[in-house]
Amino acid sequence: MANETALSTLPTILGPDMVYFSDAKNHASLIHGIRNGRCDRKVFRHNDTDHLEELLMNTDISRPKIIVFESVYSMCGTVGPIKEIVELAEKYNALVFLDEVHAVGLYGPTGAGVSELIGVNNDRVMISGTLGKGFGVFGGYISGNANLIDAVRSNAPGFIFTTSLPPTVLAGAQASINHLRHSTKERMNHK
Repeated sequence: MANETALSTLPTILGPDMVYFSDAKNHASLIHGIRNGRCDRKVFRHNDTDHLEELLMNTDISRPKIIVFESVYSMCGTVGPIKEIVELAEKYNALVFLDEVHAVGLYGPTGAGVSELIGVNNDRVMISGTLGKGFGVFGGYISGNANLIDAVRSNAPGFIFTTSLPPTVLAGAQASINHLRHSTKERMNHK
């Protein structure tokens, strides 16, 4: 729901002329969010940064753009070329929406995901994640530039008209996150 809600809301914030660039193997929640955003979309071949650049090159530089892809693709196990895509985003004035759902809790020195593992920390990058899977509870989240996150939270029906997570779930999530921030044993066993 976090993916679908955020992606369907971003065009209302950035404007109807916005365009999504979506990896061909993106998860259904990403695809549904992009479709529900009702703006132009271009699909690039899986992990093909040359094809992505070709599509970006042929799009007006002043047009709002978001590149959507995953860090770890659950169905095929591939890892997205995060650094290269962030570089393209900088070159072509785009934002990045990185789905770290299959990576949080499992990768990075504190379990923050593949972007943490490889040292990508950029204001252009919005990250979605889950408190399920690696953290063992449930719920989803988005993180990134505070102004953009506030705009999504203030305009997204899926975030506005929902019930907050129960305190017991949040306490479990906080305990799990705190544990994985300081323990590398689980990530080492995962490899």
